Amino acid sequence: MADGTEKPIEQIELGDLVMAFDPSAEAGRGGMVPKRVTRLFTNEAMQIIDLRGLRCTPGHFFLSGDASSGEEARFRPIASILKQDGTLVEADGSVVRARTGSRINSRDDIEIRVVFYRSHDNGESTVTVRAGIPVTVSAPSQSEQAMSLLQWLDRNGVELRDDGRLQAQDGSVFDCVDWPQGQSPLDRVESQNWVTQRENEELYTPPWIANLPDIEDEVGLRLVS
Repeated sequence: MADGTEKPIEQIELGDLVMAFDPSAEAGRGGMVPKRVTRLFTNEAMQIIDLRGLRCTPGHFFLSGDASSGEEARFRPIASILKQDGTLVEADGSVVRARTGSRINSRDDIEIRVVFYRSHDNGESTVTVRAGIPVTVSAPSQSEQAMSLLQWLDRNGVELRDDGRLQAQDGSVFDCVDWPQGQSPLDRVESQNWVTQRENEELYTPPWIANLPDIEDEVGLRLVS
């Protein structure tokens, strides 16, 4: 609320003074300003999305858009944003990847090609992932250790370049890297969110996102007052 207090969204009423994005600043990415509630909408759904602790319906509208890539900021249903591997504008105006929470243009958001092996895939498979993808590797003590692929590369002296290519300590450059031992990038939901492309696919969509209802940008909200 504008006075610093909090109120469940379902209890918001017409005339309440809330904090909202300033539409005149940086296409909606500017600071938060007090605004009066002038309309109320309701959204009925059978599914709830848990997005890193934020629970919402597939049709809930979020501000999305990345000015650095020329993308116009606008409010869209979260299901549509996730299916297109889109972005979210946070309260402080920063832009993050909706599926992963990584900052746009950060090192965690750089795409890398990785090679892994699974018996039911008849050998070698290649996928494109973002560098912040979680991996589990065996430590010298034989215990498992969780880290990101980027951290694993840094630990092994491999430099991740801005173009997604990898440079070894001897200066040689590679287009892809072997996936660390353990589960493949496709075995866990937490990892699937960081996968962007499989072989012969334009865009990889994790099953839990693919199964969300199709909600167009113009549909999903019903004006109640």
